[in-house]
Amino acid sequence: MSGDGKRTAGWLGTAVCAVLLAAGSLLAAYGVWFACTSLPSNGDWGPEEAASARNAAVFGLVLSGVTGLLAAVAVKGEWLPRWWYAVPALPAVAALLRLTVLAP
Repeated sequence: MSGDGKRTAGWLGTAVCAVLLAAGSLLAAYGVWFACTSLPSNGDWGPEEAASARNAAVFGLVLSGVTGLLAAVAVKGEWLPRWWYAVPALPAVAALLRLTVLAP
């Protein structure tokens, strides 16, 4: 009987962690997408437009960091396999590129 409860808890932990990581990474990816696709209305990058793109990229980077910590907990607890580290890492890399190499 105790084995069934542990198996159910493991399945539930896996599902909860996967949903939280996917949702957090999608929000981070949206922030990075907004940072990369935001264009000024008149064609010139003013301080407000540059700050908006930078803030969206920082939002994506911070949220990727939080979901990365959640991924570390989930992998350490053996709820998720190691490849889940890549899920929050992809928006983080894109945000770092937007903040450094691709900055307006």
